[in-house]
This record gives sequence, structure tokens and C-alpha cells, in this order.
Amino acid sequence: MESILIKTSQNNSTWVDLPIASSYSISYEDLDDDSFRSKLTGNLVRRRISPRWIKISLTYNLVTDAQLNSIAQQINTNQKFYVRAKAPAFGNMNSSGSTTGTDKTWVTFRAYVSQYQAEMLPTQRG
Repeated sequence: MESILIKTSQNNSTWVDLPIASSYSISYEDLDDDSFRSKLTGNLVRRRISPRWIKISLTYNLVTDAQLNSIAQQINTNQKFYVRAKAPAFGNMNSSGSTTGTDKTWVTFRAYVSQYQAEMLPTQRG
């Protein structure tokens, strides 16, 4: 699988590149409102609010302190921000979320970070 390219912006006009991730995953989820399984029939009663939310997870195996600080500044906000992503998995995705073709194309959307984690791995000195 090819790399994913990510840019971020607070105002949808000035874009900053994130470093290229070591690995990534993309999943699509529906946003439901109080879905439940009926006790009488066993059927799933689902009230879908919005289909096909995009969830992108990035992993960086090795970054410098400066790179980590840059990434944190771009995503560490309580506000939604803009993301442009380019990956083969998006194909030619349009604003309604449908895809056709296999060419990589930029997809722009509002985003937020629900969780991020940084970990220092032990290294040998010598």
C-alpha cells in the first residue's frame, strides 16, 4: 500500500504538511443515535444520523523532538480543523463520499483528534 499524505489547516487556506507516516489505517463508520436490539424480535433498531465517517489512524515509528512538537501543534486543538488527505484508498472520492476510479486524489474534510499518544522507545547508545 502506498503512503498517505496529510496536510492540516486551521482556516482552510494555509496548509501545513504532516510528516509521512510509517503506517496508517483508514476505516469508515456510521454515526448512530441510540441504536438497540429489540427484545421482542431481536432485530437491530438503528437510527443512523450520518453515514461513512472517515477515521484515519497514523503511526510514526521514528520522529525527532522537533517533528513530534510540529505534529502535536497541528493536531492538539479543542476545535475542529481541516485535513487534506491523499491516499489510494480514497480513489476519486467526491464530497458525498462515493468513490470511482483508482487515481489518488486529495480529499478535504473537517476533522478532530479524539486521541493521540507519544511513546519513547528504548535505544542502545554506543
